[in-house]
Amino acid sequence: MKVITEPGVLLQSERYFSTPSSLARQLFLYITRCGHYYCDHHYNFLDSCDVGKLESHKTYLLDYIRRGAMEIETDGKSFTAEAGQIALIDCKKPHRFHVPRYAERICIHFDGREAGAFFEQIIAFHGGRSVFTPYPESRAERDMSDLVTLLKDGIHTEADLSKRIY
Repeated sequence: MKVITEPGVLLQSERYFSTPSSLARQLFLYITRCGHYYCDHHYNFLDSCDVGKLESHKTYLLDYIRRGAMEIETDGKSFTAEAGQIALIDCKKPHRFHVPRYAERICIHFDGREAGAFFEQIIAFHGGRSVFTPYPESRAERDMSDLVTLLKDGIHTEADLSKRIY
C-alpha cells in the first residue's frame, strides 16, 4: 500500500497493516503496521495527529535508519538516529519524529502481551538509550526488511512473525 497522505513522506514509500488474532494478542509479539519510508524535511510526525491516535500506532516502534537521520523526542528526551542505527520507541508515550533533511527508514510497530518487558530489557541492555548501533554481524536491516516483505506478500503465520521479531 502506498503512503501518500503524510506531509514529508515521499511517494515511493510503502506501509502495511496487520490485525492480530486474539491468540496472537495472548501469546505472541505481533506487528500492527510496518513500512519502508522515504522522508524529506517536511516530515514532522506528532503523536497528537490523527495517525498517532490510532491503536495500530500506540505500540512499540522499531525503526532502522538506512540513510540520512531522524530526530526523535520521547519521554522528555531528544536524540538523533542516524544511518545504520536503530531506534526503539514506546509510542504509547508522547513522541515526535522529525527529519531535518532526508531519511530512508524501515519501521515496524509491534506489540504483544510481553512487549513492554521485552522493550524495557532491550533499552536496559543498551544502557537506557533508545538509539543504538547494531553489532557489525547483525542482520537487523535485512531481518526488518524481510518482515515488511512478509506482510506485503501476505505469506506468514503469526507465530513466524513473532519469532522473527524476537
